[in-house]
Amino acid sequence: MIKICMIAMASDAPIKEKQILLAPYTLKRYVENSVTPKGAVEINVIDFPFDADPQKMAHQALQYHPDVVALSFYVWNYLELMKCAEILKKEMNELIIVAGGPMVSFNAEEVMKEHTYIDATSYDDTCGEIIFRDLIQCLLEGKSIEEASGIVYRSNGNKLIKTKEAEGNIHHSAESSPFINNDIVLDDEKGYYVTIETSRGCPFDCGYCLWGSSRKKMEYFPMERVLKEIELIYNNPNVKHVLFVDSNMLLRRERIKQIVQHIKKQKYYKAISQECIYILRQ
Repeated sequence: MIKICMIAMASDAPIKEKQILLAPYTLKRYVENSVTPKGAVEINVIDFPFDADPQKMAHQALQYHPDVVALSFYVWNYLELMKCAEILKKEMNELIIVAGGPMVSFNAEEVMKEHTYIDATSYDDTCGEIIFRDLIQCLLEGKSIEEASGIVYRSNGNKLIKTKEAEGNIHHSAESSPFINNDIVLDDEKGYYVTIETSRGCPFDCGYCLWGSSRKKMEYFPMERVLKEIELIYNNPNVKHVLFVDSNMLLRRERIKQIVQHIKKQKYYKAISQECIYILRQ
C-alpha cells in the first residue's frame, strides 16, 4: 500500500464560497482506476484556502503518514506551496515530493535546480494523469522512478534526469469523473465555487499563452460524462458558482448548444452564478 497526499490551494479570487481545485481530484480518480493491483493506493486530497499557512499545511499533510506528497502549482499558490514542500522535506526527508501543474511543467528543470527539496516534476502539462499514474505504478512495483515517463527527477547524486515522453491516451469517460465517482462531495451548506471542464486543449498558438502551443490536439469529453456532471452540479443547492475551464467552449457550436440546453433544465441553474452566463442568455 502506498499512501499519497495531494495538496490543493485555492486561488486568491474574492469569493466567499469554498473553491474546489479540479486537478488533484482528477488525478486521484485516474490513478485509483488505473494502477494495479486495484486498491494498492490510498489517496487523500486536502483543500486549503489561498491564505493558508505553509507550516500548518505541511503538518496537516503529515498526519496522513504519506509516502508521496503531490502539489498542484499555479501562479497564485507557487510561493506558499514551495514553502510547504520545503517544510515537508525537513520534517520527513524520505518523503517523495512531486510537483505538477502549469506553473512548473514548462520549466521543470529550472524548478528542480532552484528547489532541491522537490524529488520529481512533471514536464508535460498535457497528460498529467498518465504521468502521475506511471510514477505511482513504478513505486508500487518497487522500480526506480527513472522508468516513469514525463518527469524530471533527482538522482541519488543530485543529478537531474529527464525521462522519456509520456505515451498513450487519457480516458475521459464517466469512470474518470471525480464528480460522478464522489471524490468531490459538495455537502457544505456554506456553498461552493465549482470548476468543470468539458474539453482540453486549444487550437490556437498565441505567443503569450502556454496553453495552445503545448497541446497536441483538442480533446472533447464524452457527452455522457458532461451531461451527468451538469446534473450533479446544477441540482445541488450548495453550489453557488460554476466556472467552465475550457479554452473556448464555442469551437463546436452544436455541442455547446446541447450543454446549455441541458443546464437550463436543471433545478438550480438560475440561482447559480456562471462564468458562461452570457451564453445561457442567448
